[in-house]
Amino acid sequence: CPQNPALPVDSPDCQPCPDNPNVWIKDDECAADLINTKTATNSTQGNIDATTRKARAGDKITYTITTENRGLLSENVTMRESLKDVLEYATLIDNGGGQFDKETKTLTWPEVSVQSGTKESRTFLVQMMKKIPLTNTGVSDEDSYDCKMVNTYGNSTEIDVNCATEKKVVEQV
Repeated sequence: CPQNPALPVDSPDCQPCPDNPNVWIKDDECAADLINTKTATNSTQGNIDATTRKARAGDKITYTITTENRGLLSENVTMRESLKDVLEYATLIDNGGGQFDKETKTLTWPEVSVQSGTKESRTFLVQMMKKIPLTNTGVSDEDSYDCKMVNTYGNSTEIDVNCATEKKVVEQV
């Protein structure tokens, strides 16, 4: 067997890794290695990294989630994005081809095969509300209405929200 000399050539296990014929199919190297990442860009404020400046009422923020396969084997992936925290201050205005579940506040795209050495990206757009809510920070969930939009797809993005001074004063009192 060219990929594993310990096997006879007629063995049913004598098969190459589908995405690299020089590696045996049961070798540890013959696996997918998926890396998920996310970026956020504020187009209203000059296409800046949205994590570097406070989001203001009406701003449009473009999120891009990416799954990269650094391994030697393709893998089917369903890309999902929870928008629960983001939607406290923004509205989804372009789902980027995904399906939005209003109950779970999750955006999901159809399963896709991420080939070895490739990336799959999905982009969606939110717009900050015209009036930022003055809702108090949650008692049971301290991350709720905390003047930040945090969500994770591999890495986390944290976007500070330009909340009204009244909200900060009331919460301090």
